[in-house]
Amino acid sequence: MKSRTEARAFGRVLRAERLARGLTQEALAEAAEMDRTYPSLLEHGKREPSLSVLLRLARALHCAPAALVNATLKLLPADYSGPWLLVGLNCCDTLALSTIPPAPRRLQAA
Repeated sequence: MKSRTEARAFGRVLRAERLARGLTQEALAEAAEMDRTYPSLLEHGKREPSLSVLLRLARALHCAPAALVNATLKLLPADYSGPWLLVGLNCCDTLALSTIPPAPRRLQAA
């Protein structure tokens, strides 16, 4: 069975960013030109965004796509992605990382 670690981590970042901007899932979906239920599926780790979805979400959230990816990498276990992936991606300062709740135990144990 495929691990959903990345999808769950991305979902936590997406939810934090959406809430930091005061958007509902429906408003985010409208701004990103997607079905109104898709942000919920992403936030719950049930779907993984394609590149085009990532770009539309970043545009709707007024942030760089790399910022969303970098914030996701920071939530993954240290041995998962390695520090080399984070080099040169310093755009995460604009994200509301402090508002991301701690990972559920099943994500931390992965």
